[in-house]
Amino acid sequence: GEVELHRSSRLGASSNEFIVVGDGGVVTHAGGTRTIVRLAVPIDRATVLDLCGEHVTNDDVVEWDRRTSDVRAERQRRLGSIVFHREPLKKLPVDLAQAALAEGLRVEGLDVLEWRDSDNELRARLAWLHEQQPGEWAPVDDEALLADLEQWLDFSGCTSRSDLRRIRPGQALRNRLDWQQRNLLDELAPVERTPPGGRPKRISYETGRPVWSVRLQHLLGLDEHPTAGPHHTPITIELLTPADRPAQTTNDLPGFWRGSYAAVRADLRGRYPKHAWPEDPTVNG
Repeated sequence: GEVELHRSSRLGASSNEFIVVGDGGVVTHAGGTRTIVRLAVPIDRATVLDLCGEHVTNDDVVEWDRRTSDVRAERQRRLGSIVFHREPLKKLPVDLAQAALAEGLRVEGLDVLEWRDSDNELRARLAWLHEQQPGEWAPVDDEALLADLEQWLDFSGCTSRSDLRRIRPGQALRNRLDWQQRNLLDELAPVERTPPGGRPKRISYETGRPVWSVRLQHLLGLDEHPTAGPHHTPITIELLTPADRPAQTTNDLPGFWRGSYAAVRADLRGRYPKHAWPEDPTVNG
């Protein structure tokens, strides 16, 4: 809590480095508690060292500094929690620096790392697989990854915050998988599919489920809904116009062809008359 001199005290206007408190009381307020010092006398550093010198220690401190958001490594001359003198360590203990970095990640979160699009994509796929098979695929949410930090993230060569930017978190997550999981990953959570009438299109897992955005005309001839995952979950298909604008979303492509396709076809024929919109979409060409 906070410590505050009583308004009648004259010590507040002085430049005393230390005071000895003789009387005080705790006051509770909306923000917490604070101690009001009513009676105190000043004391200088030399007197403190003279009286308590045998309890003064020289400690090497390597920790995460929340003020600078980086590793702090220094030798401190201290009496308990009171630091009399500090100076940077000439040689930084790597193991202690890495422990401090791990603590920093737990304090500030995984965004300290540099997550590229491919890293986020892999993490989203693994998150979906965990949802599908929680007993087979480990969780990859922030809480789980931070709790298991030292087991999946390699801090080798890292001694400062800037060093963390060199870590590829996606590769670290992939290295976490066993041999069987690595073989199953692309099969169960594919990154792309090729429609009958177009080039491979990526599958996004950002929304928590697989979504495949494809031009409707490129799906002509496909009369079986694509699935993913261990339970053959239907992939959500976002049907696009020739201008790559959303036209409709479906989790049942055969049902769409035999249902609302007729209305969508009428609309697209009017907007894009140069494109072929067959009455029977289950036949390509």
